[in-house]
Amino acid sequence: MREANIPIPSKTGMKIEDLELISSGDVDEVLGKNGDTALMKACADGDYDLLQDLLLERADQLARNKYGRTALMRAAGNGHLKCTRLLLDVARGERILRDLVFVKDGKGKTALDWARLAHHHDVAKAIENAMQGVLLTARREGQERERVARLHRILLENRDRRELMELALMNKDVNALRGVCSPLPSAHIKAGYDDHVMNVQDMKPFIASYYKNCDTQKHGNQKTDGAPLQRAS
Repeated sequence: MREANIPIPSKTGMKIEDLELISSGDVDEVLGKNGDTALMKACADGDYDLLQDLLLERADQLARNKYGRTALMRAAGNGHLKCTRLLLDVARGERILRDLVFVKDGKGKTALDWARLAHHHDVAKAIENAMQGVLLTARREGQERERVARLHRILLENRDRRELMELALMNKDVNALRGVCSPLPSAHIKAGYDDHVMNVQDMKPFIASYYKNCDTQKHGNQKTDGAPLQRAS
């Protein structure tokens, strides 16, 4: 990185006082009548070295000039592929890539639109790839949120099922027990040690033992009133 106290002229055409302003730490100060910042000017002229310095100084990529244009739009519209890729890479690392590539200026155009209008196909391709990556990440995040929500619903459903099973067993209600044990899509889900849900397979020994006791009681062969339900071997 350049020495902070030694402003070095670049092909952006910035004045020495502008570069001194940058070196003093005010990297997002508006420098031109169009509301451009130093980052925008560097991108417009393709000054890659200065762009690197400004990004190291945490220059704001999402800043806009009075036309609503960002540094990425300036780089894309002027066909500076190397600067465009650097902006995209930094934005990806700072987790602002989505905001950067989809933001629109005062005329409703994105950086991709400006690259296409100027027939800078390589620049347009780089931005398209970045957009596709953003959309893919968003889709994966959406799927993960949906999966977590589904597992949460399954957990609640099986907790209710377990409570109904326990109540049916306690009351020796055969019909209720049979109804509760009807298969569900989530009938075989287990959620952690404390939240373990007895699924239909787990319940089979208990159910078999319970039915056996009920049948025995019905035929008077064995007294089961008040006897705890035992798991079948």
